[in-house]
Formats: sequence, structure tokens, C-alpha cells
Amino acid sequence: MASNQMRRRERLQLLWQLTKIEMRQKYSASAFGLVWVFLLPILNIAIIWFAFEFGVRTTPREGVPFILWLLTGMIPWMFFSESVLSAATSITEKSYLVKKVVFDFSMLPLIKLLVAGVLFTTLALIFVFVLAAYGFYPTWHWIQFAYYTIALFALVMSAAWLLATITVFYRDCAQVVSLAVQIGFWTTPIFWSVEKLPAHFRPYVELNPMAYIITGYRHVLFDQSNFWDDGAALIKFWTLVILFASLSKLVYGRAKNHFADVL
Repeated sequence: MASNQMRRRERLQLLWQLTKIEMRQKYSASAFGLVWVFLLPILNIAIIWFAFEFGVRTTPREGVPFILWLLTGMIPWMFFSESVLSAATSITEKSYLVKKVVFDFSMLPLIKLLVAGVLFTTLALIFVFVLAAYGFYPTWHWIQFAYYTIALFALVMSAAWLLATITVFYRDCAQVVSLAVQIGFWTTPIFWSVEKLPAHFRPYVELNPMAYIITGYRHVLFDQSNFWDDGAALIKFWTLVILFASLSKLVYGRAKNHFADVL
């Protein structure tokens, strides 16, 4: 038991060290380095706010200023897209580890997710201050923000190893994922609301797991509703995540011993 706990602690320490190295490498070529981790999200939010507050001059959505409504969709999507795109190539870009070192390469997609998680956390904290500036203050319903964040991480994790494994054998997978993310950006309710769609279209949109998460964030923050109110959507989402996770585990488990041969 003690040896298992020690190995688990050592694995967590290694994971954290590799995550810090990944972050430094990602921004080491720039003059400001890790400052960009915080500066870029702030600039993105400021640009979006300026464009929609003074340029487009959109009207409130369901009693909520459009910029708040929009950011509630964009922030989770930015994490999702960054995580999925980087996780897909996480093993191929570290092929030297697979070839030369005895290394648990299942950690590589997770490292990408943790790096993207730093950006997501930064954006989320900034968003809390933006909400307060518009007069939206925390209620006990906001505790459910944690549930949808866990659901978001679970969704990305369920697909990360599958995409990373497929990309090892089929390099075009990374391009397919990039295209799918671009299509998903416009077919996910980021700029529009599911409630505005004709009734016969909604079941198809609800198959998109990111629609469940983004809509859930909005309901919790602005409608004061609970995540268990829509039990059917909850069951569908977690069923999909479990199916993805099971497939990822199966494919990765069968393919990992062949990585060195392909790479």
C-alpha cells in the first residue's frame, strides 16, 4: 500500500514538473514568456467586450448583457478547442520520449490538458470580475460551476487518449480534428441559443456534448437553475463521456506497445 502511494505521489510530481516545462517551452521564444499566459486571455476578453459593446451594439440575451452571455460560451470553448487540438498531437510531437525513454506516455495528453487548464482558470477568474462589474454577484447556485467544469474536463479527457493514439498511426487525424473544431465552433451554441432553434432541430444540437456544458453554465449563472433539473440531458452527456472513455482506454491499451515501431 505504501509503495503504491509513493508511486502515485512520484507520478503526480513528475506530471506537475512536465506541465511546468511544457508551459515554459510554449512561451520561451517570446520576450514576455509566461506573462502571455495571463496577458493573452485578458486581451481576448477586452477585444470581445469592445467589439460587442461599442461595435455590434447587441441587445441583451434573456435579460443578460450579450458580452456576459457570449463569454459564458467562449471561455469553455477556448479550453475545449485548445485541449483537443494539442492533445491530438501530444504523443507524435514527443516521439523522442517514446523511442528512447521508458516513459508513461499516457501522461502526454494530460499535460496538454493541464496547460490549457491554466488558461481556462485565468479566464474564469477574470470573468468573475467582469460579472461583478455588470452587477452579477455569486449565489449558492454558482457552486454548480464546479460540476460543469468537472464535466468539461471529463469530456476532454475521454477523447484525449483516443485522438492522440489515432494520430500516431494516421497523421491526418490532427487535420481532421482541426477541421472538426472549426465546424464545432459554429454548430455549438456559443453565439446563439438552443432555445431559439426550431423544435425539430434541438435534438440534433443536444447530441453535441459542449452544448450541454455551455448551456449548463448559462443556466447556473443567469437562470439560477440546477444541473439535475434536466435529468435526460445529464444522462445522455455522461453516457457519451463513458462511451468515449471506454473506447479511448481500449484503443490506447491495444496500441501503446506499437508506438515505438510507428514513430
